[in-house]
Amino acid sequence: MSEQGQAGPESVNVPEQPQPCPSDLHAVLRDMSAALAEHRVRIQQLQDVNQGLTAQVKELEKQTSEVEPIKEKLRVNHMQHNHDSSRNHSLHWQHAPVETGFELPTLISSNSAFIKNRI
Repeated sequence: MSEQGQAGPESVNVPEQPQPCPSDLHAVLRDMSAALAEHRVRIQQLQDVNQGLTAQVKELEKQTSEVEPIKEKLRVNHMQHNHDSSRNHSLHWQHAPVETGFELPTLISSNSAFIKNRI
């Protein structure tokens, strides 16, 4: 201690921390800068991919909105066709024997009345 009762620099108990070598700090900074640059490039690539996928989604949504009315028209046409053909199924061709020994087509109606065609 000094004469005034204060501790001098020699008596201060400060734990010494090893100071990193400046070349080590520069190496760490270089590595971090390189990694940051790689991350920036990868982020840009992912943003580009994301934009492309977003454009594809929009195009598919547009196509879907164009296809839906067409599908509805086809469904209605199909239902009408099935309805019409169910009425037409009441009439069909059947071969009936005739006196000549030959079979000629005979139209059988839904009420089962036979109309015979003869030569």
